[in-house]
Amino acid sequence: MSRLRPDIESAAARRERTLRAWQHLTHDRSDPVERWKRVALGRAVDAGGVAVDRRVELRVGLGFTLTAALAGLPFGRGGPVLTLIGLTLVVLVDELPRVLLLRAWGRSSSVVLGSGGAVTESFGRRLDAGRAALASLSGPPANVLLSLGLVALSRRLPASLAGYVWTLALWHGVWGAAQALPFPPFRVGNALAARVRAPFPAVLTVFSAKFLLLGGLVLSKIFPSAFPLAILGAARALHDFFAIYVTALDAKRGLPGEARLAERLLDTGEPARAMALARRALGRCRSPELRARLWRTVAWGAIGEGDALVAHGAVGALPARELDVHLVAAYLAACNRADEAVALLEQARERGQRAPQTTKLLLELLLRRGELARGRAVAREDAALLSHDELRAIAASALGPASAG
Repeated sequence: MSRLRPDIESAAARRERTLRAWQHLTHDRSDPVERWKRVALGRAVDAGGVAVDRRVELRVGLGFTLTAALAGLPFGRGGPVLTLIGLTLVVLVDELPRVLLLRAWGRSSSVVLGSGGAVTESFGRRLDAGRAALASLSGPPANVLLSLGLVALSRRLPASLAGYVWTLALWHGVWGAAQALPFPPFRVGNALAARVRAPFPAVLTVFSAKFLLLGGLVLSKIFPSAFPLAILGAARALHDFFAIYVTALDAKRGLPGEARLAERLLDTGEPARAMALARRALGRCRSPELRARLWRTVAWGAIGEGDALVAHGAVGALPARELDVHLVAAYLAACNRADEAVALLEQARERGQRAPQTTKLLLELLLRRGELARGRAVAREDAALLSHDELRAIAASALGPASAG
């Protein structure tokens, strides 16, 4: 038995080392807080509103995968997989010019493939009207140009490949040309709907859903291989219609007013009342955008009350676009994880991030930890962001009224 014991202990040690290595590799995925930190750093901007890390994120949702796979069922064995690949290329080519423009203009971006296609979100200072229009309309020409190139390529390929390449060319051409249609969910239609008041966007969306369902059947009769595009366009129109419906339903219930009231209570220093009002509204709210606002109010209210458990649940319920360095660092501080909060704020500063809120939080945490020299250095570096009265208020909050001078 004694001769086997070293071997047994060695195997146990190897298993432990393997487990530790696996935990290290998957730490960012298994720990939601680490994921929040990473996402927040990706959203960081400098004092001019330019993203300090111009990253591009890509997320493929289950809705897009299922829609594409179902659209490929009529093509027999292998159809769902080939359709998924083809539609992914179509929507990514449509979004690629926009992503490149956003990156050139100092924005980070996130491309999400959902049930109705791709949606690109940008992070940084809001684009002016001209740049926003250019970014929105930059994708369709890329689809059309690629379609022409694929048609030329298909003529030089063997018959076994030429058919699939020609189908890709058809998809790119139809998708790019369809973006000029003057109703949602196409690019020009979305731009027009954004300039008119309700209920016209809803009417346009309902019309587009009917048009795509009927037009898709006609298109599929003429070009059977275009059937997946009709399904994808109809899915997008139905998705937009549902979003407009739930937004109108929430407005009828008066929930946007309750959200604004909760935010005002939060701004006036009543986090408990703000959190209670927002949580009641969440029980009746259906719009994703409004739910994100309410969850953000709950998160800040819980942070203000020092309720780490509620804050954790609220931050976890927020979509990635709502996570920023200030919120995540404040959550960490509320959870008595001040070291992690300071590390996150310092890391964001090293990347060039500057904002009054994050500077205030960093100063307060440094002063509470007794790091006066580092606090003075941060105050000097960010003197343009904070007034003298604000600096005195931070010192009084962290060290007491006697230190405010």
